[in-house]
Amino acid sequence: MGERMITHIVLCKFKAKTTKNEIRKVMSDVLSLKSKVRGITDIRWGGNFSKGKEGYTYAIVVSAKDRRTLDSFLNHPDHKLLAGWFYKCAEKLLVVDFKS
Repeated sequence: MGERMITHIVLCKFKAKTTKNEIRKVMSDVLSLKSKVRGITDIRWGGNFSKGKEGYTYAIVVSAKDRRTLDSFLNHPDHKLLAGWFYKCAEKLLVVDFKS
């Protein structure tokens, strides 16, 4: 039996000065990583409409074939640039990784 899939989740609350256009652009860039990292099977994002959202307004979900793929994704130069943007523009971030 092979290694189970890895799910990488990022919850984000952007700073008030971050525009919707900036968010849409960076999310488009996040989606483009699927074609750049072998073994990423899916990337999705969306706005949070839950009442119990703890202030998080957006979520990104990345599905990876295995831990090695997730490591490649996290270390990809484009991901590092995007991560820097998120840390600069986010009021708060929460990252969760798990096997499924």
